[in-house]
Amino acid sequence: MYWKVGEFLEIKKRLLDIRENVRGVIKTTDKDIAKTALLAKGFREAGGSI
Repeated sequence: MYWKVGEFLEIKKRLLDIRENVRGVIKTTDKDIAKTALLAKGFREAGGSI
């Protein structure tokens, strides 16, 4: 199979863009999980003091 350099570079750019998008989603998900854990902790503490 014969690949042109331009085609390869375009595929590489797309893969790098996908990787950056995945990294961003992972960061967002980690923040969401941390917020959810903090909220759950608050609920547990509120339930324990009632």
